[in-house]
Amino acid sequence: FRVLSYVLIGMSLVSLTRLHRLASSVDNNDSFSTISMIASHSSLLHSLQSSSVGALASKPSSSLSVSYTISLTSCSADPTLSHDSSLVGLIDGAIVLRHSILRSTPSDVIPSFKAFVHDSAANTPCEEALRNVGWDVEVVPTPIDITAIKTPNLRDRIAKNGCCGDAELIKFYGYTQKTEVVVMLDVDVLILKDMSELLRRVAGMEPGSAAYTEDWGMVNPGKKAGAQGGFVVIKPSDEVFEYLKWIVLNVPFNEPGNP
Repeated sequence: FRVLSYVLIGMSLVSLTRLHRLASSVDNNDSFSTISMIASHSSLLHSLQSSSVGALASKPSSSLSVSYTISLTSCSADPTLSHDSSLVGLIDGAIVLRHSILRSTPSDVIPSFKAFVHDSAANTPCEEALRNVGWDVEVVPTPIDITAIKTPNLRDRIAKNGCCGDAELIKFYGYTQKTEVVVMLDVDVLILKDMSELLRRVAGMEPGSAAYTEDWGMVNPGKKAGAQGGFVVIKPSDEVFEYLKWIVLNVPFNEPGNP
């Protein structure tokens, strides 16, 4: 989503650190019916939680608190779909991602699992499924009034831009959390190794700072790559949350004569 990526990369008040990508996409070809799918995934979740509880049973008081955060912008109960906004893809991704985090988390990091759900997807099977597989769900609206956007081109197109329209902006809520560090992730990724060195570096930065990867796969030749919204590590800041909203509302975007 270009609006989100260029807002993240354009924050002049925030110190941003570039890193190699640390997350890998996984394919989802699940075609179970909704009923059998939920039953099988519930069994899988129980076994995964049992295998992980020992590693996380005891945490020292000086541990680093990290919120691993996903966002859900829409929901489809069609079990034939394999996109991460479908019920099938969502349950697969949410369980596997959570388990990969637990397996790669060292004893001095306390992980929590947050899911921001756009209010258009509230009270759906997707919201219920996220709660059932261990995610703390918070239903939120688009953080701005898109009719108040000053750039006409953006105001007219944002609702249908990219995969998720203006609902993609709910990722901004990651900055409002109270943990020391927040890792904003897409649900279709895996955490393969311990990231505590990166997490502690971000924890030592100024509030609002972020580490991100550049999305060269989504940029046209000769253009500057924006931030990849599927992996952003941030130090939360309410001030930066407000600043991000101000950028979308006030800064010219993709207008003739502007870079």
